[in-house]
Amino acid sequence: MIAIAVAWPQLIAAIEAAPGEVAGWISAAPPHVHLAALTADGGWSDRALLELVAAARSSAPPLALFHSHPDGRAALSTHDRAAWAPRGTPLWPWPQLVVATRVEGAIAAALFAWPASAARPHAIAELRRGDSGWRVVS
Repeated sequence: MIAIAVAWPQLIAAIEAAPGEVAGWISAAPPHVHLAALTADGGWSDRALLELVAAARSSAPPLALFHSHPDGRAALSTHDRAAWAPRGTPLWPWPQLVVATRVEGAIAAALFAWPASAARPHAIAELRRGDSGWRVVS
């Protein structure tokens, strides 16, 4: 996804600058990375949801959502799946990027899509960070 590639440096910088979980969306128009205010349990605040709706109705709608998993995996958790599709059908059409972080920074990422007709999401791409930078592993 080209928008993610364009936003990648800004996205990783935003995630690595935060001490905890980070979430938001990626837009094709600058600024490419939009951070969402989170609740204490890691959900999107009401204000963040209203901003997402406004962005979806704008001339530069979101192209993907993202969030980090501090000390976690680059995978959708049970909580992530339940939030994306509480009744089994996705609430929004955008793919989700999950970035795993450690103390040293972002170490892995996975991009997921969940078509409305599918029973569950599937990974589109997985990336790992090594000594020579980021590489696609699937």
